[in-house]
Amino acid sequence: MTTIAAPAERLTDDEYERLSKLGAFGDRRTELIGGKVVEMNATHTLHALTRDKVAWMIRDCLIAMNSPLSVIQELSVRFGGGFYPLPDVLVWDMKRLDGAVLGPEAKLIVEVADDTLTDDLGVKRAHYAAAGLPEYWVVDVRGHVVHQFAAPRDGAYAAALQHAYGARIASLTLPGVVVDTSALPSV
Repeated sequence: MTTIAAPAERLTDDEYERLSKLGAFGDRRTELIGGKVVEMNATHTLHALTRDKVAWMIRDCLIAMNSPLSVIQELSVRFGGGFYPLPDVLVWDMKRLDGAVLGPEAKLIVEVADDTLTDDLGVKRAHYAAAGLPEYWVVDVRGHVVHQFAAPRDGAYAAALQHAYGARIASLTLPGVVVDTSALPSV
């Protein structure tokens, strides 16, 4: 991730949203992490295929259960406090069609990590936990591992599991949502 704003600059969610609407970031995909505007890495094949497969598997589970929740890829979530990420996969309770998803509407976020594993398991995990995101997964496409976090408390996740590719992962917060990691692409 590359920081766009100067290190001393901290933007609020409102400032970031206003700058984004004004086109200040051009065609660059950005997110706000800790009040800093961060440019997203380019998306490559393994990342994109993994993101799509995870989204499809979760969506299929929700449809089979007739769940009101929605699954979408790369949609901004406004958590507040200078945290306005652009997650790879988002499961949310769609209540409105205008603007970013609000933090409490997010039920599960999946980040697919190729070059971003350290950030996804570090700063992003801490921000998601502090924001109260019920469940967070990080798919490590190089290590063939899915990290699963749930039960946010005091800025950290109380539950932390690791699943090697080949395992079936059941959501800890969304009953009936199961992902078969043997179906994920690997190199």
